[in-house]
Amino acid sequence: MREANPALASCAIMTSYTDALQTLREKALLRRVETELVRLEECVGRRTASDVKSSANLPAFDTSAMDGYAVRSSQTAEANLENPVRFQVRDLIAAGDRPPLKIETGVYEIMTGAAFPEGLDACVRQEDVVRTGDEISITYPVPPHHNRRLTGEDFKEGQIVLQAGHTLRPEDVLCLASLGITEIEVQKRVRIALIATGKELVETGERPVDMQIRNSTTPYLIEALKMRGADVVALGTVGDDADLFLTLIDQARDFDLILTTGAISVGRYDFVTGALEKRDLKTYFQRVKIRPGKPLLF
Repeated sequence: MREANPALASCAIMTSYTDALQTLREKALLRRVETELVRLEECVGRRTASDVKSSANLPAFDTSAMDGYAVRSSQTAEANLENPVRFQVRDLIAAGDRPPLKIETGVYEIMTGAAFPEGLDACVRQEDVVRTGDEISITYPVPPHHNRRLTGEDFKEGQIVLQAGHTLRPEDVLCLASLGITEIEVQKRVRIALIATGKELVETGERPVDMQIRNSTTPYLIEALKMRGADVVALGTVGDDADLFLTLIDQARDFDLILTTGAISVGRYDFVTGALEKRDLKTYFQRVKIRPGKPLLF
């Protein structure tokens, strides 16, 4: 006759997915995490510890978004194909050049990224004009700020660039580098211990014999958790040995999270729940209304 499993009574209540997730967030995932300072080159995949604010306007000055000609838009208002407006090209402004002082007449050839001279407010693309010697012809009205990037258009000084808890991506590194940020405060990596159960398991590189199977779950979890910014240590497979299981649990007390696989349902060899009752631990739920994966102990 099959023995009664003491876990059956505690498994009677099924928790909704939403409630289980909320409990996890309240009890574990949203607790305060220590922070550390890391170099910009090492921050991808890490979470920001606090809001990151821009220390300056970006761009720092008005720049041209195109290769073309810096003009005063109001002087092109009457331009059309039959009556083009002609301008004398005074000089060339390249990226990195200091722009000339306030312009009264004429236009300037301007390169992408070059600073706009005071008094000119738009850029006409070089392919949209006809140039003859030092003169260009414009055949349409150019709107103000056309092809011109304004000071602070990307970020204004003091603006929040990245919010606390943001997972940093390569494009964020581009943003931070443009602001001159070389180090950033991030949350320390969550340290997770993995323990697998089941006497049928052998390690991935071993050859299964008889009715054994390879442990594919542990290497999957290691990589999945690493992708989410965790430091993961696999403590091993305990078979169906409750005493060895508790030994590893005790050894893992300094980790932020202990993640075990298997042995939490209601079968004869589902020993984890009973073993953990020997420790001063609170059970929040043991069955979640999801499929597959209903037996889920927290």
